[in-house]
Amino acid sequence: MARFLSDEWLAELNGAVAFDDHLHEAASGLRLTIQQVVTRPDTGERCYTIEIDDGRVRLSAGRIESADATITEDYDTAAALARGETTPQDAILAGRIRVSGDLGALLKGQEVLELVRARFDDVRSRTEY
Repeated sequence: MARFLSDEWLAELNGAVAFDDHLHEAASGLRLTIQQVVTRPDTGERCYTIEIDDGRVRLSAGRIESADATITEDYDTAAALARGETTPQDAILAGRIRVSGDLGALLKGQEVLELVRARFDDVRSRTEY
């Protein structure tokens, strides 16, 4: 069982999106890089990137400087999102997520991001929070 936000967890997520033809078709022509920053008072922050590049979706650990948008949330919010207990829209409206960067690009990729999120459902039951 992979621990939430670990390298193993990211590898499982990459596996979940690697062979999804519907996702690859929907993401065709889209280029979007999203930096995720998850903060936790006791351990600092954990960053990872979701990169959508003309049909290919890949997640990688670490911080990058060239993200189209950056999404920052605390660990509890990130875990609730990953478990499917809340939606990004609800968390934003509640002020639990901060978004910076090109919001238009983020909105343009919303349909593909929802497909990515749906693929992550497969990993949810195998994740330790």
